[in-house]
This record gives sequence, structure tokens and C-alpha cells, in this order.
Amino acid sequence: LNVVEQKLDGIGGTEVVDVALDITTGEARYTSGSTWKNAYSQWGKGIVGGNVEIIYSGHSENNVNVPAIAFYDKDNNLLGKDGADGTAKNYENVKIVSPANTAYAIVNGTYNMSKGAPKLSYTKVNGVKDFIEKSAITNALKGKKIVCIGDSIVKGQGYDGGTKGNKSYVNIIAERNEMECINYAVSGATLCSGANDSVFHVCDNISTMDEDADYIVFGGGYNDHTYRTPLGSISEDYTTTLSTSAIKQIIGGAEKCCRELLSRYPNKKILFVFSHKINDTPYTPVNDWNGNGGTHTMTEVHDAIEKVLKKYSIPYVDLFNESRLNTAIADFKKYTANADGTHPTKEGYELFYCDAVENKLRSI
Repeated sequence: LNVVEQKLDGIGGTEVVDVALDITTGEARYTSGSTWKNAYSQWGKGIVGGNVEIIYSGHSENNVNVPAIAFYDKDNNLLGKDGADGTAKNYENVKIVSPANTAYAIVNGTYNMSKGAPKLSYTKVNGVKDFIEKSAITNALKGKKIVCIGDSIVKGQGYDGGTKGNKSYVNIIAERNEMECINYAVSGATLCSGANDSVFHVCDNISTMDEDADYIVFGGGYNDHTYRTPLGSISEDYTTTLSTSAIKQIIGGAEKCCRELLSRYPNKKILFVFSHKINDTPYTPVNDWNGNGGTHTMTEVHDAIEKVLKKYSIPYVDLFNESRLNTAIADFKKYTANADGTHPTKEGYELFYCDAVENKLRSI
């Protein structure tokens, strides 16, 4: 179809597509295919399909066999006609449905006159694909700066299939969208200041990240659980200083992360990413390190962090519950380095992390 003009009404709407007509001037055409000379007439041939809404303008003659429009199949058989009452008449913007098996149409019209000139278009119903292809949609992520901080899963320790990787789902998303990416994550990191003073604490290092970042991704919680850190309790407001003992607990550490991020990046896009279900931790309880907080599972750690994120209105991607990646199921371990169940490989990130996180980044 030779499209010369398009008007897009939007997703789920319609698009009026004008068809280029091959014009012959100085004659009119019968439905049989023969023509007769007429200095004031012209006719045009246009390629159209069957069972679509046609919009035409044309001119009929004093003969039912010289209609305003006629439809033919690929073998040149006449399938139907319109504007054929046997009188000389102009037709403007008439809507009809082309017959099934239509391959082309012939439109008769006047020559060198504003009315009755042959025109032909059809109405197309658009879907999302049409809208994307025809609209000037820009990539909101392209060229932006993204930084991330968290544990070995955010770092990308298993990317290459071993334990020395340093490229995660955040880096992959950045490459896809031509973003600048700086990855501050450290293997073994916890969200809180925690029981293990020798590891990297996310809540204490947010201030080291680039202040000019457009997108900030953070993640963690698994190491807080494996180091047997107490859950703690959530504060009652947003301003009371979090005590040293509070930020050494999972909830207090998560609260400090949220406060630090919102203070440093008040007008930027912040996203927390929950890691997948790792081995048997979702339902296996551990005793916390000091024995004062009882036992808890990784599921309870997830729920505690989620409660904090909701308190501070920080969006998150819940791969713990919605990624399908659960390495307690043996078949899924192959998507992690050395089948350890913890550290996704490049394939693991691409299958279970990247699309979900990228879609969320676009939406926040």
C-alpha cells in the first residue's frame, strides 16, 4: 500500500491512510475495463484490501457502468461498485466497506475541479505496536546516570559463572539504554550496621555515591539474615534520630537507608530490588546473634524491609515473590554461579531480573 498521509488518533484508535492513486486524465472508465474519452474526467487505480472501511470521493456518469468507485479482485473480476445510480453526480467522503477479496479499486472523478476529484483512503484500527512504531516516543533512560549499592547480587559477583564477576542486572540495563552506570555494591554487604562490623554497610555508605545520579538502585537483606541480625522494630515517625542500636538491626538499618537516600536524592528516582528466593532461607528460621530477637526466616526479613519501604514511599521490585527464580528448587540453580543458588549468572539476570527492574525504572 502506498501511504501518502497518516493521521494517528492514538492507541486503540484509528488511523486514516490515504492511498496514492495512479491517475489517468482525459477519460472515464467502465466497470468492464474499457474507457471513453472525456476532457473533464479522470480515473485512478489504488491498491486496497477487502473487508476494510473505505472512504472515497469521486464522480459518476450517466451510466450505471461508470460508477464513482468499483472493486476488483487480483484476477480483475468485478466484485462490487458504489455511486452507480446512472446519473452524473459528485460523491464526497463516502464510507463503505470493501468486498472480501478486494485487491484494488478504480475511482472515477472530474478533472481540474475542486469537487468530484478521485480520492481514496481507508480506516485502520491501531494497536499498541502501531502506536509505538509511529509515535515519537523517547527512551526516558537513555543517556541518564544510574548508581547502585548493595550486596554481591547487586555487584554481579556471579555474572561470569564464577565468583569474580562485577557486572549485575543494573549494568546490563545501563548498557541496553546507553546509561552511565557506577556500581558501588560490595559482596557480603548488609543494609544495616549489623552484627558483622567487618563488612560493608549500605546504610553507612550512601553518602559516598554520586550526588548527580538520575536513578538510584539499592538492594540487600540476604546477608543481614545470614549474619543472624535481629529484625528490630519500626520507628514511630520520620524525624526522630535512629539510635546506634536501632541501625544495627534490619529494620533500623533499612530505615536509615531510606532516610539517607531521600535526603541525598530528593528529586531523583530511587528503587529497591528484592533478591530472588535463595535456597532454603525463605522458610528456614535462624536464631539472631544475641538471642534477644527470637528466630526469623528470610520471608520475615523480606516482609520487614517491605514495611519500611512502604513507610517511606520508596518503590520496589519484588523478585522474592514474583521473579519465578527460586533456588530451593534444584532446576533453578543452573542460573546461578557454580549452582550456588545465590549469585545469578548473566543468563540468570537476563531471564529473571533485567526486564522487571527495567520496566519499573521506566515507570517511576
